[in-house]
Amino acid sequence: MYSVNMRLVAVTMLRNVVRKSIIYKNIGVKRSALKRWSKYYREHGSVWREPLRQNQPHNSRRFDRTLMTAMVHLVREHPRALFREHS
Repeated sequence: MYSVNMRLVAVTMLRNVVRKSIIYKNIGVKRSALKRWSKYYREHGSVWREPLRQNQPHNSRRFDRTLMTAMVHLVREHPRALFREHS
């Protein structure tokens, strides 16, 4: 299972027009999962289907736009900067 932060990184990269192939390769996520997370984020503002049911403290769901923008920039400049969370 991917962490909330890793899911948010993938969705933010997608929303910032990073090529899907780069996201798949660097995050290690499948196409169907990325599509699902993006849909959940559009509908609920969270990468979880039912945000209230996720087992995370409330602080971990904050979206830090500055951090995500920096991460997207890093990946665009150095596509291999993020390693796969799962092998």
